[in-house]
Amino acid sequence: MSATVDRELAELRRANTELRSALEQRNNDYGERLEHQSATLDVLKVMSASPGDPQPVFELIVRRARKLCSSQAAMIYEYDGELVP
Repeated sequence: MSATVDRELAELRRANTELRSALEQRNNDYGERLEHQSATLDVLKVMSASPGDPQPVFELIVRRARKLCSSQAAMIYEYDGELVP
């Protein structure tokens, strides 16, 4: 093959690699958005199912936060409006 054909082939391979990488990133971003929307929907469902009791909502928020962040633990703290000295 000539040098020109080799250069063009190398350029096409590089462009293909870039396009595949961009597509993979786009798919990852889309999946992450779906997970967040699903978590939000779940929280809203629990909120409407237990309007007088916030505990199940907080428990679900903690579970979903752990899952979304791939974390071992998550906590929710109540802030009373004052800073701890």
